[in-house]
Amino acid sequence: EIPLYVIVLILMIMFAVIPTVGSNIGNVQKVVDARKGSMELALAMLLPFIALLAGVAVWCYLSPSDIMKNQPHLLVIGTGSAFGYLVGRMILAHLCDEPKGLKTGMCMALVFLPFAIANALTAKINNGTPLADELLVILLYCATSVGLYMHLAISVCHEIKDALGIYCFRIARKEA
Repeated sequence: EIPLYVIVLILMIMFAVIPTVGSNIGNVQKVVDARKGSMELALAMLLPFIALLAGVAVWCYLSPSDIMKNQPHLLVIGTGSAFGYLVGRMILAHLCDEPKGLKTGMCMALVFLPFAIANALTAKINNGTPLADELLVILLYCATSVGLYMHLAISVCHEIKDALGIYCFRIARKEA
């Protein structure tokens, strides 16, 4: 007997994920053709996203304490913040004509994953004992990702405020 969640997952992939990805690739192809650009360069923007998802999947697979089962909330918050950071950097790259892809600060969201994977691998070598406690590792991953995303959001708000000449959060001195 097939569990209900497997059926739901397969149906979701067939009727939601595949059509959405296909439609998005079609839209990107139209824009690339209109601008006489390169589809390879457009798809290269996806490399940091693929690296993030692959890194988290490898970490979850190798995890000695099964972080996906025991700390899913921290994993989702950390990965979601890293994903949001990547999306924000990509949007800024398109809006502000900044360098795109791996040449930017997009890879900052991936900095912590090699340590997390290496820590999980040491558990395989050391009979199930990781180098650092995995709860500490996932807390640091979550804090790093949330901090990185908050830094991006605050700096973008600050740049917009300065560009538009908006004076907010300032304490004005009262004239006597």
